[in-house]
Formats: sequence, structure tokens, C-alpha cells
Amino acid sequence: MRFGIVMEGEEEVRQRLLQAHCDELRTQLERFSDKVEVSIRATYDEQQLMREVVAENPDVRRLRESVRSKPEDAAYYERIRLGELVSKAVEYKREADSAAILEALWPCASDLHVGAGAHERVALSAAFLVERNRLHQFDQALEGFAEGQAGRLQFKYTGPLPPYSFVELSEGT
Repeated sequence: MRFGIVMEGEEEVRQRLLQAHCDELRTQLERFSDKVEVSIRATYDEQQLMREVVAENPDVRRLRESVRSKPEDAAYYERIRLGELVSKAVEYKREADSAAILEALWPCASDLHVGAGAHERVALSAAFLVERNRLHQFDQALEGFAEGQAGRLQFKYTGPLPPYSFVELSEGT
């Protein structure tokens, strides 16, 4: 069950959960048999990310050089524009990198839940439902992808876990 479900005792668990959702629980137990959840969080190395943004965007590069040579108050609007351009470039990289990670890992998974990034340095936060007998294949796919990133992305791997992110019970629990 997901975190946060509170019941007063055994009788309430029996009536409100087990009896009320018997068929639904059996179906989910069958669905999740021999499957685990693996959570992946890919985070950018901030300095590497900014170097890439500057190198790949001539407008960012030009504006960055322009504001460096001016007093802060004289370049106020240029700094705002620079921030907007950098933000847009980071979002573009996040979308591309997220898609590449998912493309590399999705073939090894049965299901997927993509979460919202907590901040601009998070390229992807996702939970994968993986069959236990394919966990090694999933791990190898992640390792292969991570090696190709040359340190620009760091991966936090949590699991195997029970498939919390994939459990759904109808309302009324």
C-alpha cells in the first residue's frame, strides 16, 4: 500500500480494506508478482550543464560576454534576458536527456511513472516496474547509459523496492 494509509485496527483492515477490495487486491497481487520498483533520479553536474549551454547557444555566449563587461545596473535587462535564454536551453536539454534515458531503460521495464523534477538540475525522476528476472538487464542498460554521459549526469538508483508507485486502489479506503 502507499504510504499514509491509517486504519484503527485489525477489524477495520479486514472490513474497509480486505473485504471491500478483495478482487482488486488479488488482481494487483497477480500483476505485481515477481516485479519490483526501481527509482532513478538523474541530476546534472551544474558546471558541466552550464558549459554545455554556453557552448551550444551562440546567443547565450554573446549575451554572457556582453553583461560581463558592464556594471550590474547597466545590464539589468540583458541579465534578465540571459537568464531566460539559459532557462529555455536547460529545459530543452532536460527534455532531450529525459527522452534518451527513457529510451535506454524502457525496454527493460513493464511500466513507468515519471515524476516532476524537484529543480532545474534534475533531468529525470522516474519509477520503473521491472520483472525480477530482468533486473540485471535493467541495471546493465542504466550502467551503459551512465558510462556514455562522461559525468555530466549523476544517477541515484533506489531499489529494488515494493512497487509502491504502481499500486492503485479505488476510492473509499
